[in-house]
Amino acid sequence: MSLHLPHHLDARHLPDPALAIDGDARITSANIAACEALGADERDLIGVRLHARVAEADRRALTLLLARGRQGQVGEEVLRVRSDSAGSARRFLVRALPIVVRDVPQEQVAATAVTLVMRDLTQIDRLSEESRRRAHLERTPGQFMLSLDGLGRIEHAVGIDGVLGYAPRAWIGHPFGELLEDAAARASLMESMRRDIDDGGRWTAQERCVRSDGSSVVVQLFATARVDAVSHAPAGFYLSGFVAAPLRETPVVGVGSASIRAGDIDGRRHTPIATARVSKPIPRPLSSEAPLVLVADDDPTMRAVVRHLLERGGYDVVETASGREALDALRNGTRARFLVADLRMADGSGGWLVSQIGYEFPALVPRTVVISGDASSAAAAHVSARWRCPVLAKPFNGSQLLHTLGALGEKAADVA
Repeated sequence: MSLHLPHHLDARHLPDPALAIDGDARITSANIAACEALGADERDLIGVRLHARVAEADRRALTLLLARGRQGQVGEEVLRVRSDSAGSARRFLVRALPIVVRDVPQEQVAATAVTLVMRDLTQIDRLSEESRRRAHLERTPGQFMLSLDGLGRIEHAVGIDGVLGYAPRAWIGHPFGELLEDAAARASLMESMRRDIDDGGRWTAQERCVRSDGSSVVVQLFATARVDAVSHAPAGFYLSGFVAAPLRETPVVGVGSASIRAGDIDGRRHTPIATARVSKPIPRPLSSEAPLVLVADDDPTMRAVVRHLLERGGYDVVETASGREALDALRNGTRARFLVADLRMADGSGGWLVSQIGYEFPALVPRTVVISGDASSAAAAHVSARWRCPVLAKPFNGSQLLHTLGALGEKAADVA
């Protein structure tokens, strides 16, 4: 008897990993690609129950997939499969194909024989994540994002070409500390990062990073822990860097009195766009108690940046990941004195959020700041025109954000 896949495909010569599975879900053969994916020779895989290599949460899905294959049906599931060599798991699109045996009725074969063809989704996921991060970086100039292993070596990099001038691939495998100008900071980097993340869930520091041309730039750094999705064991760190803007005049829609100009949106006039100077002392909160700022941004790195700047300025912070989540927080009793909202969010944009607050919580609108990577866009000007909200252009530093909030607080106090 000879075995073959439907359409006369030979599993051993498929470019994707392929396994033959018996009625007890044990591996009876594996092609070269499957051996590479599972990190073992074929002789070591034969007889191994496949469930032992699949994440516990996905084992029921595997059982159902094999059952469909034994019934002569073609099925697909996304499963996390472990490799012996790494111990971690990767996501595979696994397709079950019934094995056909020549000259034997299918019902006699299907009960014991299924072929699984697997497609590694890791690279697809990485490209998707890189695309998402690239889209974010386009809206937030002057920022980079890195994935570090447990020793601080760079595994994945996005944005360091635009910020520091390096080709991202050239730094894969190198310690991030080599990008720091200060030798003492390099020596204490990983110890400091681990300690702060263990204590408070995040690490932050402001350091000078060396550019490819030998110059340096001050970067605000943020790091959080990476956790393996299957074992939940520590897997390294996520680190982002945000260029610390110097004290300068920065475009802020709707705040200040200098450099006033008018514009036009869709044929309608809108309020002037002004420039706020930030060279004067930073205003502190007027209340004896730390006022609460509700922050709405769908990017966790940007939320961490804003939280850090606000807490240093004496504010308490509540973070939300979307406009809808921020509105729910207010409806559920969060007594925010100020709102800082990103203009572009997937689930309820900043413009939508401000309009909803204008009807449900109108007292908060005069204390709202909208942040945007494109503060000159029509959407930003519309928010300023309709709700008189300042729009702070990214990237911004702590002085700019705190001055804007301070100006709003003083104006609201004067009105009251």
